[in-house]
Amino acid sequence: MTKRSFEDLLTVGMELARAEARFQWEWGELLAQVSDESLKAYAEAVGQEYETLKRYRIEFAQARLKF
Repeated sequence: MTKRSFEDLLTVGMELARAEARFQWEWGELLAQVSDESLKAYAEAVGQEYETLKRYRIEFAQARLKF
C-alpha cells in the first residue's frame, strides 16, 4: 500500500463524498416509486437498511420541493 499525502487523502475523500451524494440522490429517485407499504420488503430484498432507504427517500422528496 502506497502512503499518500494528506492532500491526496483529502482529494480522494472529497471525491467519495460527491459519489456518495450522487448515490443517495439516485436511491431517493428510485425509492420515490416504491410504495410506503413495500419499502421495508424492498429494503430487505436489496440488502439495505430500511431506515437508511427511508431517509434517502425523504431527503429526495424534500429536495424536489425546493425546486
